[in-house]
Amino acid sequence: MLELNTDLKQKFEEVSKAMQLRLKQKLSTGVLRNMILDKGIGSFKWCQSFNHQDLSQIVEKGGMVGVDGSTNSAGGPFPYLITLQQALAKAGGKKGDVTMTDAFSPLTMKVPMGEEEYRDFVKRNLAYLEVKAALA
Repeated sequence: MLELNTDLKQKFEEVSKAMQLRLKQKLSTGVLRNMILDKGIGSFKWCQSFNHQDLSQIVEKGGMVGVDGSTNSAGGPFPYLITLQQALAKAGGKKGDVTMTDAFSPLTMKVPMGEEEYRDFVKRNLAYLEVKAALA
């Protein structure tokens, strides 16, 4: 059997210990909220909960839909990669699930674009798929 390089093994153990320590230092929800507020990154607003009557009115108007999407890319360095996207909309009641998918690559785009522009396109396209699935 091959022996593992001792230097590599030592570095792996150091990184493993550092990751374990970092996970133990996870901030509480309260501390995290305060940091967000103190640094001006965002704000929190309390929302009123829907009661049964409110929810019934929403259902009568068309119902509620939950949507989630995912993006996976594989391949080599830009532009030699392929991106796969999927958005799933789940509706309550008798309505079925709706799935929207897309696959593309920088090499197959009609308009050539740089790496940063491609990343923005990927984000926008997933949002588009999610809205399209929700509306369907």
